[in-house]
Amino acid sequence: MASELLATSIDHNLHMSLAFRDFYTRTTEYDALTKWFEDNVAHKNNIKSMLCVGSGLGFDLTLASKVESLTHVTMIDNNEAQLKAAVHTKSRENLTVEIKCLWFEEFIPSMQYDLVLFSHVLYYIPDRIAALNKAISMLSDYGFILIFHQTEKGINELQKLFNSTKHSYCFSDLKKDLETVNIVHDTDIVDSTVRIDTPTKELCDFFLEKNSSEDEYVRLSAHLNSLGTLLYHPCAIIIIRRSLNKGIISFDDRRQQTTRSAARG
Repeated sequence: MASELLATSIDHNLHMSLAFRDFYTRTTEYDALTKWFEDNVAHKNNIKSMLCVGSGLGFDLTLASKVESLTHVTMIDNNEAQLKAAVHTKSRENLTVEIKCLWFEEFIPSMQYDLVLFSHVLYYIPDRIAALNKAISMLSDYGFILIFHQTEKGINELQKLFNSTKHSYCFSDLKKDLETVNIVHDTDIVDSTVRIDTPTKELCDFFLEKNSSEDEYVRLSAHLNSLGTLLYHPCAIIIIRRSLNKGIISFDDRRQQTTRSAARG
């Protein structure tokens, strides 16, 4: 039974990785995010270490390579198919790349990071605030978190219309959660579009985040055809700085407290 579940997981990961490739060739989002990153992050000379949560197909490593001061990047992703594709992304010769195939909840850092990037990955983490608190605790004193997240427009609208099994956790939901627990943050929005002419089964599967049935594909592709050639799909950017969220105990301090408690016990 366990082997059957594992095979199903691997098949799903591979399927979604292939679906993502189709989306990646159709959207302007990654060009827009790259431009934003170059303008706002890449020039900073105090970013030595970076953690990428969710590797995509190598987009995170492409961004990391643009930070000239960066010397180490850790990439984690539970999707082995995408992680294998990402490691083939060309990076700078003087950049050390560490690869780990696991869930973020399982990750135990061996260092502090100046930048932690969550690129379209918080949707898949059940306890998002716990994950962000964990990430904050990994930051150096002046480190920060970048979150790329879908807004209410575009894919989120399609999921609400055609995928009743998925909760469409979008930017407004995330912002409300951050405000509820008083995590200080800044936000920005970049405009992007997705080319939806001749929608493929892979594109529809990516939008619905599952291997859609023939009926689902027919209905969604008909809807996409009715919208024209482009889908407006802006992306939200959330910045969380360690210096503005001092209440979180650092990961190193937490480990020391655990060690001391165990010694006293």
